[in-house]
Amino acid sequence: MFAFDANLHTLIATALQALTGTGITTVENGCPTNVVKSVGSQFFSVLGDACFQFVTNDDVPFETAQKTCRQHNGTLAMPKTKYINDFLLQEMQRRQQLKPMWIGMQDTIREGIYVWEDGSQVRHWGNMHYFNGEPFSSGEDCLALNPLDWQWHDFDCSNEKHSFICQYDVQS
Repeated sequence: MFAFDANLHTLIATALQALTGTGITTVENGCPTNVVKSVGSQFFSVLGDACFQFVTNDDVPFETAQKTCRQHNGTLAMPKTKYINDFLLQEMQRRQQLKPMWIGMQDTIREGIYVWEDGSQVRHWGNMHYFNGEPFSSGEDCLALNPLDWQWHDFDCSNEKHSFICQYDVQS
């Protein structure tokens, strides 16, 4: 298994963009301009076709986090691959965010069946805390990334408050 390497990612992205003749996507030209201007570019990162906003100064219930992301045509982050998941965790650590952050995954409709914000079913790769010996709890239906153990943890959606990560499509 390979760990995410930000320098290697940048090198590969730059080489691919040079080969294809496209410009390099940055926070300034790829993320929602109005949001970047209002909070500052230091809270954003771009990976591929996604722009991620790290809202680290506002601990809120899950639904409030969802609404905040949707106000700017985004969703809570959906790290559907280990590569994206590792990128988000490294960005959390780079920002010294050592507490869990809400991501766009929940099992509120059917206990134990996790879905992403876009309605697709979650596939895991051993990163859910449940699969490491501690079962998820009934009534704790919303998930957050924990940068201390690099696992997904479930929490009570209404009573727990966490910072969160929004995901936006890169602007063309």
